[in-house]
Amino acid sequence: MSEDTVSHPTPPADAMVDALLGFLRCLGVEDGNAVYVSAPITTGRDFATWYPAQADQGTPAYWARLRKEIIAPNLERARPLVRRCRARWADRPVVDPTMLADIAGWHQPDYHRFWTRLVEQHAGTVVFSEGWQFSTGCALEFVAAQRVGAELLEHTLAPLSVEDGERLLHDAIAALDAAGCDSSALGAAARELSPAPAGGAVR
Repeated sequence: MSEDTVSHPTPPADAMVDALLGFLRCLGVEDGNAVYVSAPITTGRDFATWYPAQADQGTPAYWARLRKEIIAPNLERARPLVRRCRARWADRPVVDPTMLADIAGWHQPDYHRFWTRLVEQHAGTVVFSEGWQFSTGCALEFVAAQRVGAELLEHTLAPLSVEDGERLLHDAIAALDAAGCDSSALGAAARELSPAPAGGAVR
């Protein structure tokens, strides 16, 4: 049997995370030198009103609509912010998570683990797109960035304080609860927020 026809198993998620982070280092991404753009992909503000109206949740038709009506618009909304960040930080690598293709065998927690590790290890600045607070992944990235003292910025590139981020999270939780959506993941992320570093220092 030739090498081309051998069926290789998908590496465990942790091994894949290590490999992806290593590849980023090959491209010059070093500790604290990256700008990371945190943007909703599978959820977000529109998802809160879209999801309760879906009667066939979990079916192939549901996933097709999710890609067309939520994911595709989310990706398009992220593009201008990524371009603005690359113009603003031409001397630093800007990481756009919306460009990562689906990885076979991965589920949402695997993507969350990868992106939060990237933020913790490599992001000195994290820019949060408009409506980030409705996304579990973005909320976890906010917690990770705050935990390591990264610079936090709004989509306007103005500073985003931990207090304002926490307030936005709680507002999103209230909106999700009112819409009948599960807000438990956002609540868990909000509870992980730790006191800001002394003196408001950033790395």
